[in-house]
Amino acid sequence: MDRLSELATLVEVIDRGDYSRAARSLQMTPSAVSKTIKRLEMRLGARLFNRTSRTMCPTTDGEALYESAKSILQALDDAEERVTGTSGEVRGDLRIQAPPTFALYQLARVHGDFIKRFPAVRIEYLLGNEPLDMSEHRIDLQIMIGQPPDSDLLARKIATSRWVICASPIYLAERGVPQTVEDLEQHECLGYSLEGRRSWLARGGLEISTSLGQGASIASNNGSMLQALARVGAGIVRLADYHVVADLAAGRLIELLPGVLEEKQSVYALYSRKMRDSAKVKSFVSFLQEQFSTRAWEFDSSVR
Repeated sequence: MDRLSELATLVEVIDRGDYSRAARSLQMTPSAVSKTIKRLEMRLGARLFNRTSRTMCPTTDGEALYESAKSILQALDDAEERVTGTSGEVRGDLRIQAPPTFALYQLARVHGDFIKRFPAVRIEYLLGNEPLDMSEHRIDLQIMIGQPPDSDLLARKIATSRWVICASPIYLAERGVPQTVEDLEQHECLGYSLEGRRSWLARGGLEISTSLGQGASIASNNGSMLQALARVGAGIVRLADYHVVADLAAGRLIELLPGVLEEKQSVYALYSRKMRDSAKVKSFVSFLQEQFSTRAWEFDSSVR
């Protein structure tokens, strides 16, 4: 194994936290990863990890080599991309962080079309609602719902989403259909729990009612759980349109009070300034803008 491969293995082990997860990412066996790290330690004459039966943490030398290795590997990726970019082929590894719901319901849906168009690009999705440090986690692109924070990152709008109030036919048959916002006070509004509070909160922080959701007998901090509860008739839910479009189209959920309490949010792709000339990043952002610019996931309740 060459020295660059050894450094890449070290970076994966520290990023993933153990040999097994690093091995899966590198498509190696855990024993092969372990042997690579031991060979690197022997060649350098330094211990790179403190190992116990349960954990392994990088030593000071390991941390220092890790930071240098990341820079070396990134520089190599940049150099290769500049060269291959001149040939017209977009290629390379693309690491993307995205909110779980948007990734599962929308990015996964269009992923196949992107790979057909750019077969030499390899994508890794990291799912999480809390933005990670892009440099530390070697993230090329972040998807964010709502206004991006002030930072040095470049932001490109890829879509617009709106919030939808909906419930299942079962629930509406039993409890009736609310005709006004005031009617919602008499219904089971499934609460979104945030730091011990229950409410109907928009992602941007707009609380549409101080009482809706607070008295709910059911709450969750996960939108997909609220969606599942709404499907089985547990109550009325308020979720992003890209989250429930399939349920609306299939009739599993019915939109209520369309146009009322309307709130729209933009969806952004964020990346660092050093990635603005990256062919793989530009291609992915342009692809998402193309796919979502016409609100491809939107469901028009008026046509039902």
